[in-house]
Amino acid sequence: MNILAAPTSKPNVVLQPSLDVISSLGPLVNLAVWFQQILSSATLLLFLRTYLAVRVIGAAILFGSRIAALNALFASRLLAMKSAAMTQQTLTALWDSKTLRRLRKKIEYEFFALILGPMGNLMCLLLFWPGWAVLGAMGWFLCSGS
Repeated sequence: MNILAAPTSKPNVVLQPSLDVISSLGPLVNLAVWFQQILSSATLLLFLRTYLAVRVIGAAILFGSRIAALNALFASRLLAMKSAAMTQQTLTALWDSKTLRRLRKKIEYEFFALILGPMGNLMCLLLFWPGWAVLGAMGWFLCSGS
């Protein structure tokens, strides 16, 4: 069985970067840094302009939606008033129609025939006889006195 451990001897190979590779990559790195700075400036400017445009458009949409809601409120209020007036005119015309007048006259005749007929007179007399108040007062006086 082998145990893995750190080597105790020094490595034979020494890696040293060559100076010509680093010197040839320098201008490329400078160019990449310069391009990244230009790109970040353009991106920041684009982000700020987009943010401002979105705020302006959002405010305009909010203002427009408020105006549309107010117009819808006025239109619905006008529509409700016109429908109520039209319904009232329709019901008035229906109430004054010839068939409903005949029906009202029949109902009135039946009602008065019941009230003024043989049993109607007796029923009115029993309900509205003023002596009931006198009899009620006497009964209350007699029941409370004993």
